[in-house]
This record gives sequence, structure tokens and C-alpha cells, in this order.
Amino acid sequence: MKTKEQKQNKKEYDKKYRQIPEVKERRRILNKKWRKNNKDKVKKHNQKPKVKERRKKHRDKPEVKARIKEYQKQHRNKPEVRKRRRTYQKKWQKENKDKIKEYYQKNKEYYQRPEVRKRRKTYLKEYYQRPKVKAYIKIKMKSYAKQNKEKLRNYIRKYHRINYKKNKEFMIKMRLRAQLRNLLLRYFKTGKVITSKKYGIDYKAIIEKLKPFPKDIKNYDIHHIKPLATFNFINEDGSTNLEEVRKSFTPENLILLTKEEHKEIHEKVIDI
Repeated sequence: MKTKEQKQNKKEYDKKYRQIPEVKERRRILNKKWRKNNKDKVKKHNQKPKVKERRKKHRDKPEVKARIKEYQKQHRNKPEVRKRRRTYQKKWQKENKDKIKEYYQKNKEYYQRPEVRKRRKTYLKEYYQRPKVKAYIKIKMKSYAKQNKEKLRNYIRKYHRINYKKNKEFMIKMRLRAQLRNLLLRYFKTGKVITSKKYGIDYKAIIEKLKPFPKDIKNYDIHHIKPLATFNFINEDGSTNLEEVRKSFTPENLILLTKEEHKEIHEKVIDI
């Protein structure tokens, strides 16, 4: 009969032996195979209260939680796993539309809470700034735009038409963009047309300067105090003078005038 000391020595030896990489891998494969062939036994065993309690106690350990979290992160990032999860999610969402609708209706009050909305907004803002997410969205948008040109064009037209009537700030921004586009078409015959940010034009600052808007804003035009014709938009080497473009669209150089006033000033400039 083995003594207490012999039992303890064997226990320590077994523990060290099981930590050998080859042994660990061999045991992992065998255990996996056994669990696969004995699912009912495993399920029955895991339902025992003592086993449940022991498993819960083990998983609540900080080092175990960290290890599980790291494993799940690595596992989910595998291309084959991501593809499988995406396929399953799409299929599940398609087959359970009523469940999804019912869930959101049930939790509508929760999602409308200010703190929840604020937390979600902060998370989404950070999420969409991630390089991987930005690159993925860019690829998806490009692919969608290519396959749905007409649909996208109709949506943009409808969006612009509705917001142009309802939103005064949107109306002013669209007019400013149109003025910049006309300026570029008139003065720059060659070269690529770049965005307003590259020219240093701040639409938000201009809109704030033009406030408060008149009620009948449809009868007003955006007027350049210093006429566009007086700016030197082209450098001697034929390149675009970005600074002059920026100056022509500074908030200080723009005001709102009635269409009659704007027309009168415009005619005087032409006569000069």
C-alpha cells in the first residue's frame, strides 16, 4: 500500500508530466475525440449541481477569464470562423425577423434612455474610426455603389430635395458647394478638382457667420463682398492658388442679400 508521501510525489510527478507540450497536445486530441463520441454523457455530467458550481467557480477566476477572453478574440478573428459566423448571422436574421422586431419593441424604452444613447454614440464613433473598420466600410461602399448606381442616385436626389426644403443650413451648404463648383469650372480648365477641405474652406464657420437666417431665405442669395473676379486663382506656372480660393470663401467675405440687391450689385460690377 502506498504511503501518503508516495501519493503526493506521484501527484506532483503527474502534474509536471501533463505540462509537457507533446503530452498536453496528445491529451487534448484524445479528450476532444472522447467528448465528440460521448456527448450525452458529457451533457449529463455537466448538469450536476456540484459540477456546475465547480465550473462556475473556476471560470470566475481573473486569470481564467483573461485566458478565455484572449482565446475567443483569436478564434473569432480567424477568416474561416468570421465567414462562418457571418453566414450564420445572415441566415438567422432572415429567419427570425419577427423575433428581432419583438425584441426591439420590448426594449425600446431602454434604448431611448439618454445615458444608453450617449454610450452607444460614443462607442460607434470610436468603432468607425478604427483603421480596419474604415477600410472594410470603404470596400463595401465602393462595391455597393458599383452594383446600385441608379438606386443610390435616386436616393441622393430624394435626400437632397427633402433636406433642401426643410433644413436651412443644408440649403446654404448646398448653395456654397454649387458656387465653389461653378468657380472651379469657370477658372480651372485642367487638373483634378479637389474637395473644399483641401482648399481650406470651412462651411460650418460660414453658416454660423450668416446666422440668423431670414424666414424667406429662398429670396436671398449668398454674396461675395470682394468679387470673385478680383482674385488671382491661377499662379504663374498654371497651378491653382489655394490661398486665393480660401480667401474668396472666408466667412468675412460672405453675406446674405436679397436677390434684387444681389442682382443690382452684380450689374454694377459688370459695368465697371
